[in-house]
Amino acid sequence: METDKSKIIISLGDLYKSAESYIRFADYKEKQKKGTPALVVDYKGEKIPIYNCYLAAVLSSKMFKDISLNEDPTITISDILTKIIDGYLEGKNYFMNNHFLPSKYRYSRNSSSYVKKIKHLYFNKNIEEFGGVTFGCRYVKTDTPYVTSLEKFFKWGFNTAYTKLIEVMFEEDNTLFFGENNTDIDTTPKLDILKNESQDSSTFEFTNNFDSINEEKVYNHFKSNLVDTKMIDEADLRLYLKASFENKQIPETLFSFKNVRNKQSVIKVFYNYYKNVAIKPHGKQKEYAGLLGDYFQGYKTDTVSTNFSKD
Repeated sequence: METDKSKIIISLGDLYKSAESYIRFADYKEKQKKGTPALVVDYKGEKIPIYNCYLAAVLSSKMFKDISLNEDPTITISDILTKIIDGYLEGKNYFMNNHFLPSKYRYSRNSSSYVKKIKHLYFNKNIEEFGGVTFGCRYVKTDTPYVTSLEKFFKWGFNTAYTKLIEVMFEEDNTLFFGENNTDIDTTPKLDILKNESQDSSTFEFTNNFDSINEEKVYNHFKSNLVDTKMIDEADLRLYLKASFENKQIPETLFSFKNVRNKQSVIKVFYNYYKNVAIKPHGKQKEYAGLLGDYFQGYKTDTVSTNFSKD
């Protein structure tokens, strides 16, 4: 019996780390931060936006063209692109037939309920996606598909179509959807505010297979000490937590810090996790030192462990 390729789980974490070396990655990343497509795929005249910078780099770079993500059956980057395109075309067709109204018909006696429905699709609808439940089709602008499947990429394309078409409607009738007189509908942020969002933390989930600490505590510790201090960005934090806590697999290309005053300030972040969050589990000091030394450039686990011992 032939295996259904669409349901096979594939992991893209290491590929995304390699994608950071792609010459256009920085440009893609900046576009995603602005809420604009990092890449636009032209398929027979249909302009399909790819909002995620990592996915854009993987899909456009020739160095990933012939990479096989699975041996039997073989899954390639071309398979991912095909699924996104198929999902987009189906999503566009479904939206136009079931949800779309031309601008002149939106201002009817039922406009309030129509506005609620469209905003629900964009901001609030529960969608089972990569490792959990996300909210609204706009997750394609903020989430990164790490561990996923071709079936999920079809949904990604489907919701990309919804996102693009709804944003066109928002821009056409911003007052209708976000005007001050809409007191009977939800007061979700306006589109111009939304476009400045980057990586909504509420939609990110990972499994802590490293120790027994609650995932939210792990995330909050490193978010406040590394992302909020601008030593790494949100995207790198997510990749790091997936690699170190969930998969416990050291990537080929190690992570790196920026805006670091001195090495001791970085070591202190990881020591405080070991001491104050994990409460110094017996015989595990070197393993916790490895959370820094094994995964980041410029740090050695033995040296970090020695620094832990000085406290």
